[in-house]
Amino acid sequence: MVAARQLPEVRGCYVVAGAPEDFWQSEEHCAPLFTANTWCSLDLFQRFRKDWEALLSGGTGRLNFVPASIETRLVADVAVIMKSKRWCLKAIAVEPVEPERLLFDGDWPVGMETV
Repeated sequence: MVAARQLPEVRGCYVVAGAPEDFWQSEEHCAPLFTANTWCSLDLFQRFRKDWEALLSGGTGRLNFVPASIETRLVADVAVIMKSKRWCLKAIAVEPVEPERLLFDGDWPVGMETV
């Protein structure tokens, strides 16, 4: 998704996710991405390694590259009550910071140690 943003015809890229309110306070999965911040893509793959492994095991798509760094900007944060539990729906805009790319060798980014 973010790699596609580097193509001239792609004008914007957004991620929308919903989860129980307490999830957003955790450091698990993608929760930390739903803020305004700049991220090193290699660091994100290392930080969320288990999530990436889970995606690889369940699908056939593979990446060739992603931007070396991305910027996220929170554009929506809406509280919703579902079955008497408070959830939040959040949306972020995602942009590459620079044209430099993080390349892949098989399933993993080049420069990342695999176990």
